[in-house]
Parts: sequence; C-alpha cells; structure tokens
Amino acid sequence: MKKIILSIFLSISLIVNAQVDCYILGGTSHAINLYDLTQPGFNFGAVINLPFSKTWSFQTGLNYNFVSTDSDWPTSELVVDKMVSFDSGVIYNYSFIELPASIAIGIKLSERSKLKFNLGGYFSVFTGGKSLYRSPEGFSKYVLLATWTDPVGGGFLVGTGFEINKIYVGMEVNYSPESYNPNTVIKTKFGIKL
Repeated sequence: MKKIILSIFLSISLIVNAQVDCYILGGTSHAINLYDLTQPGFNFGAVINLPFSKTWSFQTGLNYNFVSTDSDWPTSELVVDKMVSFDSGVIYNYSFIELPASIAIGIKLSERSKLKFNLGGYFSVFTGGKSLYRSPEGFSKYVLLATWTDPVGGGFLVGTGFEINKIYVGMEVNYSPESYNPNTVIKTKFGIKL
C-alpha cells in the first residue's frame, strides 16, 4: 500500500513539474470499408500532451467522432412482420466519444516547427446513430432502424502531423478489431496549441 501511495505522489509531482501542452483539434472523418462509399464525417476534441523529455511525450484527451457510410448492396430485412428486399442500399451514421492514449515523438525541424508521430490505442463509447435502408421504390421510402454496434470498444491509432508555431495539421488512422461498422477511420486534424 505504501508503494502505491508513493507512486501516486511521484506521478503527481512529475505531472505538475512537466510543461503540459493542450491542443484543441477538429477535422474530417472518413470511413474505410471495401464495399461502402464513404461520406464525410467530422471529429473534434482536445489533446493533452505530457512530455517525458524534449522529444518524447504521453498524449491523452477527449474526442467526439462522427462517421457515415453508404452501402449499395441488396439485402432482406424483416420489417413489420414481413420480409422486405431492399436493393438500393443502406446508410450508416455512427458517433462515438473516444479517449485516446498514445506515445508521441516530436522531431524538431526548426525553431518554430516540429514533425510529430504518435502510436497507441483508444477507448470508445457509442453515443448514437441510425441506419437508413433505401427501398427499391426510391429515396422517398426510408426505414429507420436502431443502429447496431457495441456500446463500448477500443482500438489502435497511428498518426502524424506538423506543428508550425502553435498551429497543428495532421492525420490519424483508427482501427477497431471490434464489430464496429466501419472498423477503420481516417481523420484529418487541424488545431491550435493553447
């Protein structure tokens, strides 16, 4: 017990003494599925950067992510106690709250610019969505279904970007081995360091 308390106090003192950076970020989210067309989504949130040294740091934060896909393949569904075939496709819209945790490296390019890489994982909580099935009769006939996905999940992330002065421009790939649809998302990131 004494070791745990000592570890907590040492961790707090390191965080307090470290120069903590905070970024406000936003951008687009693009789902990657082999059989689906992606529609632009969006993401926004905050990243906290806890440096170990001038080069290495630990990053965490909170991010909201909305993704959308449009599938064009025939399917049959039970709707109001009868089987209906939809041969025009389905639109999926999903949103998540994500808590990332990654190790980052910042390579100094000049006095005011850095090249950054990060690698880690994320924990996510499903916050809502919908599935719209298009009927063969056209776009006017929609059936709104409850979205399927796991309520909580996680995955891996890898990202890169440039920081010039206090402006950050980058990209990140999220992969979830869980049953999310889609399970791979590419995000653009634009932000400012506070």
